[in-house]
Amino acid sequence: MVMQMEARGQEAREGAEERRTAAEYLAGAESRGSELIDGKLYGMGAPDLMHAQMVLLIGEQLRACVKEDSRRGLVLPVPVGVGFREDAYTLLLPDITVTVEPGGYTSYGLMTSPDLIVEVLTEETAEKDRYIKLARYMRGGVREYWIVDPRSSTVMVYERGAAVIPMTYTFDDAVPVGIWNREACVDFRAVREAFSMQ
Repeated sequence: MVMQMEARGQEAREGAEERRTAAEYLAGAESRGSELIDGKLYGMGAPDLMHAQMVLLIGEQLRACVKEDSRRGLVLPVPVGVGFREDAYTLLLPDITVTVEPGGYTSYGLMTSPDLIVEVLTEETAEKDRYIKLARYMRGGVREYWIVDPRSSTVMVYERGAAVIPMTYTFDDAVPVGIWNREACVDFRAVREAFSMQ
């Protein structure tokens, strides 16, 4: 028992020594194509054409909502660094970031909790997006997190402070944006139709 505890302690010490800070991540060439979560690098894989188009279509609808009412904030439908002031060991690159009150940007990204994050799953990122990033976003104060799965045509919506079980939508639904009091939505039927015409 004591030997097991010592081995675990040694593993923890080794893990702690290998943790990278966001500053080290930004300075390192090996960080390209990866994200830093709790001091550990996670590969992102190369996004395919379907992923890029899906991000663009969802981002366009969110940007149209902001154009209708500029008080809704800023939509960034490209990977922009997201870190958290209290965490020097994390820098994420979400597919789409929405902030209601823009501010807190540095030269490499946003250092305050975004209001809405949208991740479009790929085979390489599905497990990380569903579990590791979900936990980190909720812990970091992100108000709403959407996981879009093109393969199953579903959208899982997690809201901070709500039940652990997410709301589940399909590509036959218009998904309401909680951070905007559900006064705007993303119509996934339009997303589905855009893909069916290809």
